[in-house]
Amino acid sequence: MLPSFRKERCSARVDANPLDGEAWAVLIQEVMQQCVPEDFRPVFESCTQFFPNAAMVWRQWVEAEIRANCFDQVEGIFERCLLRCPHLELWRLYLQYLKDAKRVPAKELQAAYELLLEAVGPDVRSAPLWLEYVALLKSAVEPNMMPGSAAVTAARDAFQRAILQPVANLEPLWKEYEAWENAQSGP
Repeated sequence: MLPSFRKERCSARVDANPLDGEAWAVLIQEVMQQCVPEDFRPVFESCTQFFPNAAMVWRQWVEAEIRANCFDQVEGIFERCLLRCPHLELWRLYLQYLKDAKRVPAKELQAAYELLLEAVGPDVRSAPLWLEYVALLKSAVEPNMMPGSAAVTAARDAFQRAILQPVANLEPLWKEYEAWENAQSGP
């Protein structure tokens, strides 16, 4: 495929000034249209060398690899960026990948949520992640389980951790927690 004029012009700008964020953004937009990993990988690799904390660039790279069905590459990128760049949307993409592409078991998903919430749990926009985490742990609690069982204790701990976060929109969780505790104590 012939390189586009925009791609050539932005490549020249990036070569002249590797910190030209605007040129990188256009260059990445151009290579995102390529489905061939050999075309887009070098650009993403170079960009992340200069902007290692640019969550949107990492996200776009993961999305390009997913479209190309290069799941080994996806996992390698996540290993490189998640802890270096604790960005909520990047972590959400990771969870979505675990659920949809890898279809990991509940225990592995729980561990991923715990790692995620350690990294981005206090983010003011993380309420949906806390709600998902609590729902995951609640789903392991069966009716008439002993109050001290591991599943009940894990769900209770998740509720309590969540409601202590300085996060917006967790008010419904308080009511859900109260109702859940009432259900656990029985009639």
